[in-house]
Amino acid sequence: MSVYRIRVAQTEELQEVEGDWQPADLVAILEKLGVDGAAALSPQEVREMCLLSLQDLDVAEAAAVVLDYKLGKTLTAGQIKNLSHDCQFDKLWEQGGDMELHRAMFSVGSLLAVVNEQTFPTPDAVRVTLEVECPDSDDADRLTSDTAPQTIVRMLASGMDGDAILNRLFEDELAKGTFPEAALILWDLEVEHAGERTATLKIISSGYWLDPLRETEAFDWDGQVIAE
Repeated sequence: MSVYRIRVAQTEELQEVEGDWQPADLVAILEKLGVDGAAALSPQEVREMCLLSLQDLDVAEAAAVVLDYKLGKTLTAGQIKNLSHDCQFDKLWEQGGDMELHRAMFSVGSLLAVVNEQTFPTPDAVRVTLEVECPDSDDADRLTSDTAPQTIVRMLASGMDGDAILNRLFEDELAKGTFPEAALILWDLEVEHAGERTATLKIISSGYWLDPLRETEAFDWDGQVIAE
């Protein structure tokens, strides 16, 4: 095992992940609603028209349209109908039973919260920037080239107290063995060299998992970076 020294350089709350809703996505939603000519509009005009068009619908109907666009190939019509009601009350990007849907549900929730902020839960993803000092340059190379999600999640968990949700729900998986849920916990991960023995990690996930790091300045992780 090697000791990695980690500093929490920044935590940012995100109500929408940049790039989630491209103009082409919003044009496609407008076309589903029967609105013609949206492709000729500027990106800002497309977004405004899409929001207004969704606001003209019943709340559950607007939710169903966005859900169908984002998850129509994954979910049945019945599931979409149920979720169109559930997403008005629950943060399905953290409370939904299927973790494979959490990332997409955050994307759905981020758009719907702009459509009707009084009805839909406020999105609360978190971007955490970690500055990692590695034991040697080889460890830094492995961290930037062969990073496994389960390794990074174990690193994150070591910076949280034992009562953190991540530590309570996945105590056994964090301790040893395979950890398939780790890839679903990390919604986005960027790793880059910052020096011979240092690396910077930028991680996006739900506040459900990452909020405990808001109170953390620095911590050590006694582990090993491995490839999956």
